[in-house]
Amino acid sequence: MSNAELIRLHGRVPFRWHLGLMLNAWLFVSLVYSNAAQVPAVAPREEGLQRTSIQPATVRPFHQAALYAKATGFLKQLNVDIGDKVRAGDTLATLDLPELESAVQRQTAQVLLA
Repeated sequence: MSNAELIRLHGRVPFRWHLGLMLNAWLFVSLVYSNAAQVPAVAPREEGLQRTSIQPATVRPFHQAALYAKATGFLKQLNVDIGDKVRAGDTLATLDLPELESAVQRQTAQVLLA
C-alpha cells in the first residue's frame, strides 16, 4: 500500500514519515554541532580588577594667566618647550634687554662721575 493510500484511509501521516523526519533532524543537528568551535574551560582564580582606562582627550586648565615682561626685550634663549616638566626656580627663558642694559650703563656712568 502506498503512502497516499495510507493517508486517505487513516487520515493521518504514517509512522515511518515521523521516523524519517526525526532521523533527518538528528543528522542535521549532529552535523551543525560537530563543526562548532571548541572552547577550553579554565579554572577560576582570584585576581585584582583593573580600574584604569585609556581615553583620547584634551586637557584644559581651569585658570589661565597671561604673562608679560616687566621690560621690553628679545628672547635670547628658550630652555623649555610645551609639555616639559618644570619645577620652581627653573630658568624658562633668557631675555636680551638692550634698552635696560644701556640705561644701567648710563646710570653707572653718572654715579662714577658724581
